[in-house]
Amino acid sequence: MLTRPQVQRYAVESGLRDMMIAEKEVVLTFLLQLLSDHGILNRLAFKGGTCLRKIFLGNQGRFSTDLDFTGIEEHEHEDVILAMMAAFEEPFYGIQFAVPDEGYYETQDGLSWGVNPAYSHEWNPDVRNYCGPPSMSGAR
Repeated sequence: MLTRPQVQRYAVESGLRDMMIAEKEVVLTFLLQLLSDHGILNRLAFKGGTCLRKIFLGNQGRFSTDLDFTGIEEHEHEDVILAMMAAFEEPFYGIQFAVPDEGYYETQDGLSWGVNPAYSHEWNPDVRNYCGPPSMSGAR
C-alpha cells in the first residue's frame, strides 16, 4: 500500500520539495514494477525523459511523467497495450492505474509509443490524477 509517509520520506531523501512531484515519482516507479512483473517490459526498450531521470540522472534530470518505449522485437503494439490494460485491472500496492485516451501516443512509424498514466490511491482518490501531458520532444 502506498502511504503518505513513504512519499514524504522519498521527498526528504531525494531533496524534492514538491510533494506532488515526489508522489508522481514514486507512483511511476510502482508502475514500472507492475509492467516488469507482468513481463511487459521484456518486449520494450524504456527510453525518454523519465528513463533518463530514473536510470541515469536521478533528481538532476528533467522531471517527466510519460513513459516512452520502443519495441525490441517484432510485435503488434496493440498487444502490448492490451497486456498493459489487463495489468491495470487490479490495484498494485493500492494504486489503481489507467491510461486515458489522451494519455497514449505512438510515432508515425509505429515503432515507438508511450503512455501518460492516470492513477488513484487511498489518500489521493482522483482516478483522473493525470501525470501530465506527454512531452513533445521527438517525432510523435
